[in-house]
Amino acid sequence: MTVNKLRLTILIYANGYDKKCPNSSQWNFTSKSYGCVDQKIYICLLDGLETNDTKTVYTGRCGPADISKEGSKYILKPDLDQVPCAASQYQPFPFTTDGNSQCIFGKSLCKSSGQILAKNENSSTDASCRCDYRHNYDYVIPPKDPCLCKPAEEDCSCYIRKCENDKIMIADYRCMKRVDTILPEDIKCPIISRIIPPEEADTVYRKRFQPVSGSVTWSTQASVFLIVIVTIYTVTVFSLVLRK
Repeated sequence: MTVNKLRLTILIYANGYDKKCPNSSQWNFTSKSYGCVDQKIYICLLDGLETNDTKTVYTGRCGPADISKEGSKYILKPDLDQVPCAASQYQPFPFTTDGNSQCIFGKSLCKSSGQILAKNENSSTDASCRCDYRHNYDYVIPPKDPCLCKPAEEDCSCYIRKCENDKIMIADYRCMKRVDTILPEDIKCPIISRIIPPEEADTVYRKRFQPVSGSVTWSTQASVFLIVIVTIYTVTVFSLVLRK
């Protein structure tokens, strides 16, 4: 068997069973193995026609090199098709098929102690984290924006900071008395609401914290109860006066 026939057999075997793309360090070698004229015209991308819920298939071939906009990548369908990055990845600069098969960075998961997801807007930026004030977690090192922290740029570690007995921690990490009435405009950070994490979505949905509606106060129920008592007392006194 000649060297060329042996090489062809190996490539057919690899293409039939190995559904992954080569490492960037092996890209040039693989390009030569495929007989491409130049490294820049060897591409290996997700095969949009062969991939389904049960399998993920990448196809390598000689083809045109191309560049997509930030937040996106190319797949084969069978021609180049520009699509958003996977939910767990992001691409802050243009994607190139020269040496890449998927978006370059992985999204931060915000799963360290006390962390929760704060913002996960699009496929061109990383997710942002924040400390869970509901369980008395605060930042070890305050970030530039007190309402969220960027893991790629800042230390987003959290620790438990206890408030005094008669106080609770609110959304902007201040400790407030339970009986104090807190107006929405007085809270500098959004109240925590459900944000879809990267690993639960096929695309990165544009989810923000829901706006605060109404007054946020621990004394609301007590105030309502007091109003009811005063009303009953007033009606009772008025009835007694009428009887006299």
